[in-house]
Amino acid sequence: MRTIALTAALITTLTACTAIQRGEQENYPVELASPYASASVAPGKTQFVQVTYPRSIFEDDNELDRYFDQLSVDVSSVRASGDKIPDPYMDASRIKLTSVNAPKGISVVLVKSEIGAVISNSRLTGSRVQWQQLDKVRLTYKVSVAADFTPTKEATGSSAEASSNSMSLLRQYLPSLTDALSPEIEFARLNFSFNGKEQDTLLSIRTTPEKSSK
Repeated sequence: MRTIALTAALITTLTACTAIQRGEQENYPVELASPYASASVAPGKTQFVQVTYPRSIFEDDNELDRYFDQLSVDVSSVRASGDKIPDPYMDASRIKLTSVNAPKGISVVLVKSEIGAVISNSRLTGSRVQWQQLDKVRLTYKVSVAADFTPTKEATGSSAEASSNSMSLLRQYLPSLTDALSPEIEFARLNFSFNGKEQDTLLSIRTTPEKSSK
């Protein structure tokens, strides 16, 4: 019996040691809290990172209605007002990452594209269910940083120029946050094609451990 117990304990220990961590696989990515949060990727490492954007980033008007109208909202679990309705998402392979402008040594690859919605405030009136819906675009990236990566603040030439261009774009969209961002964060400018139109955004990448505040 003791042998069996020791064997079971060993199996449990090995299982715990080999547990998959967030970011190690495409289907178990690190989920950023907002589109402007930083993905932490150390030199020599690769992380799968999921970013959820507001729909407005990928359209100028309402030209994406025909795609979002295909979303199916499942209200079968609603028994009373306030019950949670699952957020619907569906494949959106039409979203293409056409180019990446990032510091030398940083690679960003789009591995999964989805459109969907965040559903909240369900209301049940008789047999009718109503809800609030915020349409989203959810993208999963494979982000890699070379083992010999040199931070942009120490780099020269094209790498520094890429960061300068990214900072200009950041100031254009987020002037109130620019001063609060750490100089240790790198930026990749991502250009997309969706529904025949070009759009761009930034992905911020922290290549050094975040300092804890005391």
